[in-house]
Amino acid sequence: QPQESPVLVDPVIAALRQVQRPVRNDELAALMQVTEGESSKRVTALNGAVQRIRVGREVRISLPEQRIH
Repeated sequence: QPQESPVLVDPVIAALRQVQRPVRNDELAALMQVTEGESSKRVTALNGAVQRIRVGREVRISLPEQRIH
């Protein structure tokens, strides 16, 4: 009987689900334990599966269902 392989969740999405709020890129990088450059690259690679929203001078990254407070 073949074993079902676990569904792999993208690390960006997993991190955003964990914190349950929009975060800056540096916060996201820390959550994933990668550099800010790698974090930014991963967000871009998701092709719009997550949102980048400008709040004043900051850009927040969030899941589409998360609201900016």
